Amino acid sequence: MTRIETDRALERAKRLAANLEGKREALNRRCVELEAGVALAKARGTARPDVDRLLETLQREAHDKKIGHYAGMLTALAQEVMEKPIEIGLDLTMERGLPSLDIFVKRGGRRADIMEHAGGSVTNIVCMGLRAIATNSGSMRQFVALDEPDCWLEPDRIPAFFGVLENMAGTLGMQVLVITHHSLSSLGPDVNVIEISGKPSDPEGLRAVQRPGARQWENADSAGLRFLKLRGFSSFLDVTIPLSPGLNIVMGANDIGKSRLQRALRAVAYGESDDDDIRDGCRSAEVDIGLEGGRILGWSRQPKRNPVTLWRLAGPDGAMADRAGTRCESGGRQVPDWVGAEIGIARVDGLDIQLAHQKLPVFLLEKPGSQRASVLSVAGETGMLRDMIALSKEDRGRDSQTVRNGEQELARLLGQLGRLDVLDTLVCRLDEATAAGSGAVGAEADLARAEAGLARLEAATAGLARARALAAAAANLPQEPDLRAALEQIRGAEAAGVTLARARSARTRAAAVADAASGLPANPPAPPHTDGAERLAARGASAAAGHSGAAAILAALARLPPDPPGLPETDAAERAAANALAVSRRLAEARGQAATAATEAREAAVEISDLLAGIGNLCPLCGTPGIGHGHILQEAPDAHVH
Repeated sequence: MTRIETDRALERAKRLAANLEGKREALNRRCVELEAGVALAKARGTARPDVDRLLETLQREAHDKKIGHYAGMLTALAQEVMEKPIEIGLDLTMERGLPSLDIFVKRGGRRADIMEHAGGSVTNIVCMGLRAIATNSGSMRQFVALDEPDCWLEPDRIPAFFGVLENMAGTLGMQVLVITHHSLSSLGPDVNVIEISGKPSDPEGLRAVQRPGARQWENADSAGLRFLKLRGFSSFLDVTIPLSPGLNIVMGANDIGKSRLQRALRAVAYGESDDDDIRDGCRSAEVDIGLEGGRILGWSRQPKRNPVTLWRLAGPDGAMADRAGTRCESGGRQVPDWVGAEIGIARVDGLDIQLAHQKLPVFLLEKPGSQRASVLSVAGETGMLRDMIALSKEDRGRDSQTVRNGEQELARLLGQLGRLDVLDTLVCRLDEATAAGSGAVGAEADLARAEAGLARLEAATAGLARARALAAAAANLPQEPDLRAALEQIRGAEAAGVTLARARSARTRAAAVADAASGLPANPPAPPHTDGAERLAARGASAAAGHSGAAAILAALARLPPDPPGLPETDAAERAAANALAVSRRLAEARGQAATAATEAREAAVEISDLLAGIGNLCPLCGTPGIGHGHILQEAPDAHVH
């Protein structure tokens, strides 16, 4: 593996190690969170029995306080109307963690069920009182409409019954509307009495006349319904029923359609209506209810219109009103939410608390004890305690789930962390491999510098050898006087050469003459003697050879510097050579360490791959398969994406 490949392998191994380190940090943080959550849930579970006992005690005390007041109120109503020593009792118990209310009549020190062992008059009085209590303890409008609540009473008990109603309305601050067929004369001066007359078949329908002296509203914003206006609704063609604070009584003969007033209220509040509510000959049925502040809540039903039923809220100026930015004009089969908020009349636990149906006079007595307790504790301390108990139960369930799921997740995360314990060893090995690689890089630099120095040393050594050769050559050269003599000899040799050349030329000419003289007489004159010329030619050749050698020596001397340097000392060169050999040895060792580091990097990469396979190739952060999706690990020195 080359150096570059080794570096790349180390870098990949470092990235994987950093990625796993980030995941381990995330796993540790999650474990801390889970341990804290599980510990807190277990601590709450330990304290849960004490909390439950405290809440039950507080609820019992609150219920006992309220129920004692309610029992006294119902007893007073029954005794005042019936003029008998009747005692109504209420008893609160706990069933399956919820309060259960028992309502009974006491007879001879024994409890008797009101529905089974009390007369219709007592039952009717108790039901009326229960409606008033449920309304007064709730968050709805303080308004109750009773349709023929006195039908169970003897005629001589009717005045007392309405006297009790008047006192109850004044004491509780409630607005009560009673529809009755009894003719009443002995009522309080502030009671608002409206007499209904006529027949449904009359062209103008039923008529309504208010007795003078009714109580007036203190101001336009006082809570309460101001009027009930019906147009084309059943037996009413166009009638307005004025309403006052306190007790309001609508009286009229039997079977003329008085109960249509209750039907009109249920149509607006509950949406209970059909086409039979539209008076014969009218295109539609309309109901208007006067509210506080001059607002009017209108309802209408018109067949073949879309929607058939329509609710509308008008302001004091008659313009369309809005509530929280919502236009208050809606239609359909369901009552709009804003209608319930405006009129303040709604069912509670499926019960008609405020609008008593004539044919369903019994209220709450036939319901389970838990529902009785719930309806009579709609608001106030008991309601808050009931909510606290419900929240406590929800917390108990959440805590159980937190402990169960938290311990399971902790076990899984601790297993993953256990498999990551080898990560520290791998990181150390990677650091050692990186350090070894860094040392190899430094050794290579030292070796490069040593090799450069060795090259310079070798060049110096070669130069030294050449210098020594030149010095040796210069040592054999003659001294300056000898050179001058040699130069004189050379010059003499050059002159002898010239003479020899001339002699050769003469000899050539002599030979030519001899050839020519062959034809001369037999006794020609003898040629001049040539031995001296031959000797002179031999000396010229020797001088020419000496001239060539001398010329070569002069050329070598001409290349030498005027002042040749002294020979350098060789000790420094020898020390540099020794250092170069030592650096070469260290470089060989560093290269061996680099090879070892590369091998360890490959082994670390294999172990990291095995580690990832050991944790199921699942992302410890999110649990999804693979690590190819993006998690930025901010804790790592460099942000890496796996």
